[in-house]
Amino acid sequence: MTQRPLRILLWLGALSLSACADLNAAKAAYQAGDLTTAQKNWIDLAARGFPEAQTRLGETAMDNENGPAGPMRGVGFYNKAMAEQYPPAFIALGRLYQSGYGLPKDDKKARNLFNRARVLGDSRAYAALGELEMEEKNFSEAEDDFKKALAAGDALAWRPYGRLHMAENRPDLAEMDFQKAIAMNDIDAYIPLGDAQIALKKFSEAEASYQAAIDRGIARGYVKVGEMRHFGQGGPIDNMQALKFFYQARAQGVRNMNRRIVNLERHLTLDQLAKAKKIEMEITLANNDLSRAPLTLQSQ
Repeated sequence: MTQRPLRILLWLGALSLSACADLNAAKAAYQAGDLTTAQKNWIDLAARGFPEAQTRLGETAMDNENGPAGPMRGVGFYNKAMAEQYPPAFIALGRLYQSGYGLPKDDKKARNLFNRARVLGDSRAYAALGELEMEEKNFSEAEDDFKKALAAGDALAWRPYGRLHMAENRPDLAEMDFQKAIAMNDIDAYIPLGDAQIALKKFSEAEASYQAAIDRGIARGYVKVGEMRHFGQGGPIDNMQALKFFYQARAQGVRNMNRRIVNLERHLTLDQLAKAKKIEMEITLANNDLSRAPLTLQSQ
């Protein structure tokens, strides 16, 4: 009588270890850029009812599928994970309602979902609530939420806390917040760090921050350096250099660059425009050949 329950427990334990191994394999593949392997493992785990995998599939559906199919598939995966009371799924769906991406914008639903995640013990819900408060200009409430997030160990809250200080026109505090975020390996803080340094007129530091973003594969860094060249921040106005960085940003997939490029090209002489078009072709060919070496600030 005692052997059968023991065998069942051993079998369940083996299943749990197997699932952990599959989740770890999926995470490792994702971090290595092997999305095919990661997706395969997540699909298998999601079919077996694992909410983390379901949430991951929801995120990839939102990121990689165009049109209404992506958001609707993403919502479907999030709903499955929420049925298992998985807090990150509540936050993910709340962010969709907050942004209005794929769903009608509804801050009330977003707030309810963030609060559900908070009650379930996910400290990241505080930062999500803070961002919602900041969007609604409730700066004092937002600051309280960000402080709670940080006190609970959510290091990623430094970046939205920095954005709050920027919204309050306190770039000196924002700069420190973004530096703390970077110290916690939040590479997405390099761009807003550069923005804070621009506000403080620390132009050389801002260039370095934007270049650090470029070096880490964040293509918006090209846009920011191009803007510095266009506005003469930290040096003379140089629209040819600005265009070079804008061309690179567009080649790297940054959206809505065409109008900015056309507007800049209008400032050029015919000779400059011909040179610019040659640079554009070289950058396009280099990217088509998968030769994506970052364009350094000193490139001529």
